[in-house]
Amino acid sequence: MTEQLEFFPINDPCAGTCDIDNTGYCSRCFRNSKESRNWHTMTNSEKRKILQLCILRRARTKSVSQKKDKLSDLQQSLF
Repeated sequence: MTEQLEFFPINDPCAGTCDIDNTGYCSRCFRNSKESRNWHTMTNSEKRKILQLCILRRARTKSVSQKKDKLSDLQQSLF
């Protein structure tokens, strides 16, 4: 597969304050510390892959959070 030409730089998704949670990912940008640390040395292809992973991590975190909220609501309705 050929590398796509990039006309614009791929911006660092860092929010400026890392908050690594118990999963090992930042709760703001959803990268691990290695991905954050190596961002400026990565190729654009590598950066795109990391950004895709971040989207999946964010969606998974949101899904888990919603399930916890539903469970909490169910437990509250029992009383």
